[in-house]
Amino acid sequence: ESSVDTSISGITMDLQDAADALDWVLPNPEPSISNPQSLEEELKRLQVLRSYLILDSEREASFERITGLASRIFNVPICLVSLVDLGRQWFMSNRGLGNVRETPRRHAFCAHAVISTEDFLIVPDATK
Repeated sequence: ESSVDTSISGITMDLQDAADALDWVLPNPEPSISNPQSLEEELKRLQVLRSYLILDSEREASFERITGLASRIFNVPICLVSLVDLGRQWFMSNRGLGNVRETPRRHAFCAHAVISTEDFLIVPDATK
């Protein structure tokens, strides 16, 4: 059995136990343009993300200006700067979703971008 020191919470855990306990694996509707999901790679990505020390920080005016500007330029009602954490998508900036600061990862378009082999993730209609 393989085991890895997550260093995210300072706990060493068996990879299979971690995979069973955490809601991070997405259904893969397009295997031809997605990388396989590996818990070891995901933990490495999360260590880098957490090293920035920005998750759960207060809103910053500079990011609020960026989402406001992007919303106006692209004429869209919702614009986000989001970071994909282990079980959630956290919004560093949010225009159009009120005070919502996160959503479950399984509902996040950005979580699909993490595993995509493509440079862009285009969602023509988010209602479908």
